[in-house]
This record gives sequence, structure tokens and C-alpha cells, in this order.
Amino acid sequence: MKLLVNLLLFIIHSTFLSLEIYGIIEFNKVFETFGLNGNTNKISMLTFLTFWGQLILTLFFSVSVLVDLIDLTKLFNRAGDSYFSILKLRDLLFRSVVFPIGSVITVMFWGIYAFDRELIFSRALDAIFPKYLNHIQHTLPGIVVVLETLIVNHQYHVQRNLIENNNTYIKNLKQENGTTTTKSSSIQYTPITSNLKQDVANLVSFILFYLGILVYTRYELGFWVYPVLEVIPTHSKVIFIFTSCGFAVTIYVIGRTINQARWGGQSVFIIAKKPPTNVNNSNNNSSRNNNSSRNNNNNNDKTKQPSQASNSSSASKIKSN
Repeated sequence: MKLLVNLLLFIIHSTFLSLEIYGIIEFNKVFETFGLNGNTNKISMLTFLTFWGQLILTLFFSVSVLVDLIDLTKLFNRAGDSYFSILKLRDLLFRSVVFPIGSVITVMFWGIYAFDRELIFSRALDAIFPKYLNHIQHTLPGIVVVLETLIVNHQYHVQRNLIENNNTYIKNLKQENGTTTTKSSSIQYTPITSNLKQDVANLVSFILFYLGILVYTRYELGFWVYPVLEVIPTHSKVIFIFTSCGFAVTIYVIGRTINQARWGGQSVFIIAKKPPTNVNNSNNNSSRNNNSSRNNNNNNDKTKQPSQASNSSSASKIKSN
């Protein structure tokens, strides 16, 4: 069953990776032909958040395919450092950048498009921009991130069942072989990758980085790449820049909520207050039982001593008589 799940994940991730690569190639062709207001310098492509979304999704699905291949081929030990580093990169990418940016691209594009498409994607672009490419860039990201959240646990939250499972895995290996480096075990090890502070720090850093590019190109090219920024006043632009970080963090929180509803888990601050395993509890219970049995034995000994003394005294009286 586990092998079938890993195979399906490999097929899904490979398909999305192919679509993203195809979308980048097609967008590059369109840009080479028409450019950005006649400017065909490929550096200008980096001013589009949709293009950044394609690059990020391509990187994410590349790492996801690698993880799937490792799970299928058992190339690395899941308890080893190499597998942990790859899995952490995959989950960190998804939590901090892929889900928020993918959601922002789809929600903001189609939201503005429904209000007034001329503010985001003018009708003149229909003649040069294929509809399928529009959906690959602006529709697919939102669908992909929600689907990925439902089919793969990217560990937004620390989960006690994973911690206990890993501790049982290590305990079994120690009992069987005296080491934690053996690959064979009846329980599968899953590295813990949850890191709330790092998620938010990476997300805010990326948003500020992109907004810096957006503002820089405005003064270099003399116009905003998104028409909506041309029509709003200056103070609204400032508000837009500062609220973009808050909006992205809000999307991140929504991702955490969906993940918790699907996969469970607790906040890192809550989990830190509780012991991660039941091993210590069982040891404590056994020691308590041992102590109680010892106390009972001591009490029995004390009750036996007076009775023995009374028996000896009665025996001495009989002899004297």
C-alpha cells in the first residue's frame, strides 16, 4: 500500500513539474516576441510575480520528485541526515513560499480580473497570450497548492504521533541491533521538519524582496508592470506594499488551518510543554509499581514481626509450665 501511494505521488508531482516547465518555455517564447512594452530583456521577466511562481513551483516539484524517488527506491535511510535535509527543503519551500505565493497569484489575479480585467490582463493580450498559458500561470498554482496540502503532510504543526512513532522506531533498532543506523525496521521513520518562525521569516523576506524588484523596475522602466498600480494614488501604493506582507502571512495561516484539519497536530508552543514519548511515562509507572510493591512487602514484614514475637512468648510459657 505504501509503495502504491509513493508511486502515485511520484506520478502527480512529475506531471505538475512537466506542466510548470512547459509553462516557463511557452512564456519565454511569448516574452521574446512581444516583451514588456517592447523591452525583450529577459531580466524584465522577473518583475512578474507569476513568473516567480512558476520558478518556485518548478523547484518545489523537482525536490518533491526527488523525495518520491528516494521513498520508492529506498536510496537513503529515512532516519539519516541526507534524507532529512531533502525533506526539510521540500516542506520549508511549500509552507513558507509555495502555498502563500501560489494562493496569492490565483486569488489576486482572478479577483482583480473579475472586478476589471483591464487592471491586470487587458483584452489586447488575448491575441498574443494563449488561454492555456494564462491558466497554467494563474489558475494552476491555486489548485496545485490546495491539492498538495490534502495529499502530502508538510508538517505545519509538530505532531505527537510522528514523535512517538520515531521514538518507537529508534527504540526497536536499539533493542535489535544496538544502533540507530540500521535500515531495517517494521516502523517507518519520518523526520520532523516543522518550524513556524523560519516559515514566517522566509515568507516575509521573499515578499519584501519581490516588492523591492517591483519598485526598482518602476523607476528603471518608467512604468508599473501591473496596470492596477498606475491608477491608484501614491499613498495607496505605500499601503499596498506594507499590507502585502500581512496578506501573505494571512494566506500562510489559512494553509496551517487546512493542514491541521487534514493531518492534525499541535502548535509548537503547546507540544514543547509535554513529554514527546510514552517511554518515560511507562518507566515512571513501572518504578511506581515497584516502589508500591516494596512498601507493601515492608508492611507485611512489620506485621509478621509482632506475630512471631507473640508466638515465641507463648511457646516459652508452655515450656515453663
